[in-house]
Formats: sequence, C-alpha cells, structure tokens
Amino acid sequence: MKSKIPVFLLSHNKGWILEAKMRESALASQAKIKIIFIPTRKKDLFNITQVIRYIINKKVNKPSIFINQNSFFKLRLNKSIKFDPALSKVFYTHYSDVGIQKIAYGSMLNECEKVFVNNQKVKIQLVDMGVKENKIEVVYGAVDRNIFFPKTEITSITFKSEEAPYVLIAGHCKIRKNPDLIFQVIDSMRDLNFIIHGEGWREHLIHKKSNVPSNLKIFSFQISKQPKLVRNASTYLTLSTLESGPYTTLEALASGTPVVATDTGWNSEFINYDNGVLVPINASIDEVTSAIRRTIIMKKNVRTYDLLGGKYTWEELGQKLYF
Repeated sequence: MKSKIPVFLLSHNKGWILEAKMRESALASQAKIKIIFIPTRKKDLFNITQVIRYIINKKVNKPSIFINQNSFFKLRLNKSIKFDPALSKVFYTHYSDVGIQKIAYGSMLNECEKVFVNNQKVKIQLVDMGVKENKIEVVYGAVDRNIFFPKTEITSITFKSEEAPYVLIAGHCKIRKNPDLIFQVIDSMRDLNFIIHGEGWREHLIHKKSNVPSNLKIFSFQISKQPKLVRNASTYLTLSTLESGPYTTLEALASGTPVVATDTGWNSEFINYDNGVLVPINASIDEVTSAIRRTIIMKKNVRTYDLLGGKYTWEELGQKLYF
C-alpha cells in the first residue's frame, strides 16, 4: 500500500504527546511524514500564513494537515489567513469554549476532512453537536510492547529494595489529576506503599502545608524509569477528572498491572472486571481504597502479562491515521 506524504501542522510545543503520536505511528506503519511546528502566539500569525501557503503550493499528493481542535478554530475564524478547512484532519479531545455556539462549532468541524477522537463518548458528543458521523474516526492511543511488555517474570522485577506492594501514580501534578483526593487515599492506606512518578507533587503538599506521608515516595519523572515502575507496581492509580486518553492506562495494562481509574477518557472502553476497576469521577475515598485492594489481589492472580491482549499497537494507529 502506497503511503501519502502528509505535512503536519502542530501548534503545541515539541515533545508533547501529539508529536509522539505522529512520529511513533508513522514509524511503525512506515508512513512518510514531515512535521512543521507552529507557535500559537498572535505575533506569529504571519508565520502560520507562510506555512499554509507552503502546504498549498507543495508539489506532492494532497497534503494532510493534522491539527488540534483549538488551532483549527483559530485558523478557521481568522479572516486574514487563506486556509482551506478541507485539508485538515482535526484531533479533537474535549469541548472547549471558543466563543461560538455549539451548532456552529459542529458545522465548522464538518468542513474538515476528518475528526479524530480518542473514545466513543466524545464521538457521541460531537454527533449531538451536529458533526456528521462519517466525519468522525475513533482512534485509540497505542503502546510500545518492546518497552512495556515484560520480558521476564513480573516477580523478578524489583524496585530497589522494596518488597511490599506499592501503588503507582504517574504524571505531573495538575488540578484535573485530583491531587487532594490522591493524597487523602494515600493517607488512609498507611499499610501500603505509594510511589508518585512526576513533577509538582511536593509543591502541592507545601502549598497545602502538608508533609510527605511516610508511606509515599516521590520521584522526578524519567521516561526510562516508567516501564520498570509500572511493571512492578501492584496497581496503577489515576483519579483524573478529565482525560482524552490517558496513555498511561494502556501502558500499565500492557505491562500486566491492573488499573484503578476514573470514568473519563477511554478508560471505560479498556478497563473491565478482569484487568482493573473503574470508579466515578470524584469518587469517595472508600470507593478508591476498595478498588485498590481488589486490584492488588488481581495482580497476584493474573495469568497473563499483557492485559490488553496484544492489541492497540502504534502500527494499528498509523494505519488508521495515514492510509
């Protein structure tokens, strides 16, 4: 199958998840791509115009402009930029108020070539806004099993000298990550160890005038440490109030680690009775602690290391995006 040679217009900083999605899925599916980064500052609108002109004039197959939803609306609403919405493939994560009515919101999205969403819930929301169903494609994230699938027995993978079970939380501390609830859960389960692998959590405790609990260790995030941490965890915990994914859910399940997660993003489409527990957004402490204890037992009894069954590869994602 012959691949296109798309040009990608990204408005986010280099290194963000959208860039990784582009590069990893293209590499796995052998698609040829070129990525162009566009700042979002108003003074850089001239540069955006130049890039649009470059894309239109490029002598290649019909270009594909992959763009996030907010940047799409900025270009669509800016009358000074000659921008053809039909060239765009929009990555849509969640509704954000851009100063237009929802009916117009949906109408504008109908002008693009394709709208990619990460879960069925968002697809339903867009259809309710008037976006044509054939314009929407659900594309789940992907996981690199060379990194996250364990090549040795899980029990042989240890974290330093720790032998007791631990619960892993990963990612940077943000309000939507529900840090207050996470710390309440940690404080209420003193018989377990917890590890937070990410930035900003100490600062949150300092702001709250709280000390680091004795059963918690906090480490600065290093991607090289994440696979070992998640494989050896008894449970992966995420209590976010808003997610498009999250990718770490896939990484944990592929590593053989059950997940306790809130019902947001694609969690409800991946988590089932055999691989984790889904809890409500802003769940009670009792709901979360009960789920954690159940998944700790689950990890001990798990019969397979890959709780995703080998699905959701970068190559599969690339086939949907590029071909």
